[in-house]
Amino acid sequence: MQSAIVVSQQVLVMFLLIGCGLFLNKKRMVSEASAREFCSMLLNLALPAVIIQSFLRPMQEEYLSGFVLAMAIAFAMHLFAVAAAQLAIRPRADEEYRVERFSVVYSNCAFMAFPLLRATVGEDGIFYATAFVVFFILFQWVHGIVILGGKIVPKKLLVNPCILSVVIGLVLFFTQLPLPAPLESAVSMLSAVNSPISMVITGIFLAGLPLSGLRNIRLVTTALLRLIVLPLLALAVLYGLGVSQWLPAAPVVCASLLIGFACPTAVAVILMSAHLERDVLYASEQVAVSTLLSLLTLPFIAGLALSLF
Repeated sequence: MQSAIVVSQQVLVMFLLIGCGLFLNKKRMVSEASAREFCSMLLNLALPAVIIQSFLRPMQEEYLSGFVLAMAIAFAMHLFAVAAAQLAIRPRADEEYRVERFSVVYSNCAFMAFPLLRATVGEDGIFYATAFVVFFILFQWVHGIVILGGKIVPKKLLVNPCILSVVIGLVLFFTQLPLPAPLESAVSMLSAVNSPISMVITGIFLAGLPLSGLRNIRLVTTALLRLIVLPLLALAVLYGLGVSQWLPAAPVVCASLLIGFACPTAVAVILMSAHLERDVLYASEQVAVSTLLSLLTLPFIAGLALSLF
């Protein structure tokens, strides 16, 4: 009961921040073009800072074993999502199925999950959820590119700021080298920006996205696969196997990754569709419908995960 209250309160905070973004866009104070630039800043600066900060902790066996478990579960979750999308969404002549498959597999884990995790399970949750972000990026630039009809570019993986921040974080974690005080303060300040600004940007994007998709059965079905079906199946497997009892950190690992897995469709589907000349409008509708429905589904999945694990 307590976890459900905490989740509901945090979702309300997120909803208020999203509302700020809607207001800014409707009053033409911030355009969608500006929001894309802010989004780039978050992905290339603030989010890497969040990841690095999450690794600034003592190198204890509990954290190390928990992170290895998180990597294994995150990898399995993405494989499961890929297989489910392939089975549930069949190829069609219009090729919109490509956008639908991408929308089912890839969640807005960093923007939506991190604020919720910080409020519910703290920095440990973000530390373990970093594993989910790693596989999100790896799968997106390999599988995601392929299903949208593009070509794999290995360089994109090697120079991705989030991947580089994980490498830096692991080096700091294993060596226990302290950051200079000014640098640590800068990382902390950038990290604090990620949660509120990501929600405001989400609101700005939503203000400009079409809502006609709520009447499109394919859009709603795709969103429900991403928000309800896949997370509940993953929860059932983790609970049935008793994964939360495997390690001391396992309960936090399971809850954190499930919350990341239950987030709405990643905004990346819009950016990727534009880059690969797919239907950007349809991708935008996927994000709009999924994000709106997640305001109802995410508290339910998160509360269930926190209470069971």
